[in-house]
Amino acid sequence: MLAQDPVKHKVQLPNEEEWEADPPYAAYGETVKITYKGSKFVKDLRFISPSTLTLEINETFDHLQVVIYSDLDNVDKSITWESKNTDVATVDENGAVTAHAIGTAIIVATTKGNDKLAEITVVVGYAFSVASDKKVVFSPGNLQYNTGTQEWRFAQHQYDVCHAYGDNIGEDYEDWKKDSKWTDLFGWGLWLDGTAAASIIQTKEDGTYNPATTNNEFTNNKTTVEGIEWLTLSSAQWQYLLGNSDKRNGKYGWGSITDENNKTFKGVILLPDDWTLPTGCGFTSGMSASNKYGMTGEENLWSDMEAAGAVFLPATGNRNGISIIYSVSDGYYWSSTADGPSYAYYVHFDSDGLSPAFHGERRYGRSVRLVRCMN
Repeated sequence: MLAQDPVKHKVQLPNEEEWEADPPYAAYGETVKITYKGSKFVKDLRFISPSTLTLEINETFDHLQVVIYSDLDNVDKSITWESKNTDVATVDENGAVTAHAIGTAIIVATTKGNDKLAEITVVVGYAFSVASDKKVVFSPGNLQYNTGTQEWRFAQHQYDVCHAYGDNIGEDYEDWKKDSKWTDLFGWGLWLDGTAAASIIQTKEDGTYNPATTNNEFTNNKTTVEGIEWLTLSSAQWQYLLGNSDKRNGKYGWGSITDENNKTFKGVILLPDDWTLPTGCGFTSGMSASNKYGMTGEENLWSDMEAAGAVFLPATGNRNGISIIYSVSDGYYWSSTADGPSYAYYVHFDSDGLSPAFHGERRYGRSVRLVRCMN
């Protein structure tokens, strides 16, 4: 279910009340007539780019193009491109975007008269193969949900765990909602768009609250966090990521990160396909390894590993109702793949080993780490 978005993309408009597009959806390279309602002034947007790009470090995407024409002779048809975060991505005068560092940047195309034509979000990361012909970038942290404000976000740090050391545990759902607690353990599929807030931490004995599936995969495998759509890996993709292909062999290992408050978080470290070990850092693959990283000191800094593309999956534990077990020793990460009417596949790991295709009841709360496909 990690296929690219449909071929047709919705055309971006400066203001849908004042502008209209014909057709409203278009494929890359198609010509779309964008008309200012009630005026002779007409703009023609050659719709090449989706609203969101996903690029690898040092990759250049040179297909952003906007063309203006008008039946008025005095209209300036020049386009200005600007990046709102040049540390992450830059754009040249022709609309070619180059990725520089992990993060997000907004690219804006405007006319000389400062009329915004298009806005493109660029997500930059390191590539991880999840199939022989598919690569993804990982979200910056585990998915989290606020039971009071009903907001979604990613963990501020890759090692953050809502329920570690007994934090953020309420007696029941109403208590969680009242206190605006953050949670990062969800029943299978409850993080997809349209989920009722009350069901986020709900526990039932059956699987009737689960999302619709097609061929045992989420029918709509899209989750929007802070305006960007993300996907959930299928079980087959988790297995490839954690397998022994030429691209992925030796690219994960057990480890721990100690933060500034001297709390230690255990979990699995994933390395991107193209990896260079930072100076002063060490890494040993496999679940019998003891990779240790800190946030201070001169050696084995986690910040150096992270900047080089390492991903950390913290051991967040498993939730049954309000009971959290193995909260600092075991990790449970959902896939998008069902196993019958009440079960689904997930990744399980602890210091003794890793199983990329465990299956269990959908009602249990487990972790979610989202991805985006490379363009």
